[in-house]
Amino acid sequence: MKRLPEIRPTFSGEPARYFSGVARNVLREAQRNKEVLPEVMPDLVSEEGDISDMLDCLRQCLKHLPDDRQELILDYHLYHGRAKVELHREMAAELSISEGALRTRAHHLRVNLEECVLECLKNLMTTQKLPVTS
Repeated sequence: MKRLPEIRPTFSGEPARYFSGVARNVLREAQRNKEVLPEVMPDLVSEEGDISDMLDCLRQCLKHLPDDRQELILDYHLYHGRAKVELHREMAAELSISEGALRTRAHHLRVNLEECVLECLKNLMTTQKLPVTS
């Protein structure tokens, strides 16, 4: 509502669609838990790794991404089942790309995050090793 006077002079299109999109984004933002949950990257949890270390590394790696990429990967893993399919359809439409292109972007982000998290965990393991005393 604050931006209405700012956008009114140059706005073209159907106002109902615009406000519906804004409302959808506000709702999505409110529903999303801003904390990264282990379900986002379950493959990284190993017997040797501590889940809290993994989550700390994931949070750190997410901070290195641009805001729009952080939003994309967190939103991509927000729901399950039918809600997830619908969300992906909406995300692809908002980005003006196909659902396949969205999957590809999410996949590349996930691969890069996994590499970053694994490197972070490796560094943690190296720095946490106690010196051997004889």
